[in-house]
Amino acid sequence: MTRQGLSECHAAMWARAQRLSSEGDSPALIEVLKVLVAERPDVGTFAATYANEIKHSEGPQRALPFFTRAVELDPGKEIFSLGLFHCLWELAQYSNAKREMDRFLSVGESKDYEEFKASKEFWAVIDSSP
Repeated sequence: MTRQGLSECHAAMWARAQRLSSEGDSPALIEVLKVLVAERPDVGTFAATYANEIKHSEGPQRALPFFTRAVELDPGKEIFSLGLFHCLWELAQYSNAKREMDRFLSVGESKDYEEFKASKEFWAVIDSSP
C-alpha cells in the first residue's frame, strides 16, 4: 500500500489519470477514472475527478451522484462541495444548491460561497425558486 492507502496498481492508475488530464485526453481519462471509481468507491478524489470530467462530457445529471458521493466521503473538502453546488445549480435545483452551500459553510470557510452570498443575482434566483 502507498502512503495514501492506495495499492501500487491504483496509485499507478491515478498517476496515469493525472497525466491524461494534463494532456487533455478526456476520453482516456474518463475510462481510467471509471475503473478507479468502481474499484475504490471509498476515495472521494476519484469520485469528484470523475464527476468533473463527465459533467463536461455527459452533463450535470450524470455527474451528480459522483459529486454527492465525494461530499459524503469528505464533507469538509471545499472543491467537492463546490462541484456538487454547481451541478445542482445547473440542474435548477436551487434550494438544494443553497442547502449544500449552507452545509459547507457550517463546517468550513469558502471565499467562493461568500461571493455567491454577496451576489444580488444569486438571491434573486433563490428567492424566485419554488
